[in-house]
Amino acid sequence: MFERKYNQECDAEHIKKCSIQICTWVWTREDLTVTTSAVPFYHGYYQDVCRLYRMQFAADCVLMCIVNDFFLYWGHRIQHENKWLWENFHSLHHTINTPTPWSTIYIHPVDASLQGAIPIITAALAVQPSLLSFYAFVAFRVSENAANHSGLDGVTALDVAFLKILPLRADFKHHDYHHRFSNYAGNAKNFGEGFWFWDWIFGSLSTRTPNGNTPTSGPSTAGNGMELAEKKAA
Repeated sequence: MFERKYNQECDAEHIKKCSIQICTWVWTREDLTVTTSAVPFYHGYYQDVCRLYRMQFAADCVLMCIVNDFFLYWGHRIQHENKWLWENFHSLHHTINTPTPWSTIYIHPVDASLQGAIPIITAALAVQPSLLSFYAFVAFRVSENAANHSGLDGVTALDVAFLKILPLRADFKHHDYHHRFSNYAGNAKNFGEGFWFWDWIFGSLSTRTPNGNTPTSGPSTAGNGMELAEKKAA
């Protein structure tokens, strides 16, 4: 639609190159009027260009989060279900009973590849994001991984910063609960880190302690749909 609208005024490739130069100018200044000859856009024109890039940036990041978490889920789960992978690689990370942000780097390189590098690379190949989108996603994912190991919950600022308040997003206790009650090979629970719905779809979602009771210190389920999803799965 963008190219059809402006193909008579400016070559699309030229628009793409020029818009990169000016998007940083108008990211938060849509009322800015550019009069210098160095920028070949009139007011409404560069507004449309930058609006397009903002939408593309958001779409890239959302899609990469979903694709990454799918492959992270399986890279994580296979290391619990395969005894050899568990004993030789993933069990190292689980020797820490009380996770902290520093424990994210206490991990075997093979484990880090299965849960980190491969999912991120696969997400990038599938989505084909811009460099800005890719760098933003990687920064967000690394930071979220540290936050998931913080043991904190109910901290509104962190919930907002890492978008945990959104539907389908796994809260911090989702992964903390995995460390507390899934320190073994076999039928473990809560493998996803970004979203809880992969665990729901593939039958590994749990918000309960091993005795079947809902824990007072377990994942909060009121706002993200986890409790309802688990009831349906049961």
